[in-house]
Amino acid sequence: MILRRSASRTLMAWPSRTSRLDTQRAAREQLVETIAGAMPAPHRKFLVGFKKRTPDWEKLGLPDAAEPPAVEFKQLNLDKLPDDVRAKLVERLSKVLGIEDG
Repeated sequence: MILRRSASRTLMAWPSRTSRLDTQRAAREQLVETIAGAMPAPHRKFLVGFKKRTPDWEKLGLPDAAEPPAVEFKQLNLDKLPDDVRAKLVERLSKVLGIEDG
């Protein structure tokens, strides 16, 4: 009986699934805003260019950064996307990063 009451009180104290999800979404939004806001403009423009498949490696000051296999793999995956899907991704990323011309 004591165990049942204790467990019941503990469960009642937990936030609902909806409020936890809302909290996680708010934390995610805040994290994205913080990261994007602190990112230098050339880096934000580079990321949009990378998603467009027109990366300007000089914007990062790392011309050899295109060589690692993981970067090449990401670029190959972007090449596989239909143009309309990639355009939507570029538009969304541009909006998140505050890049006007996408």
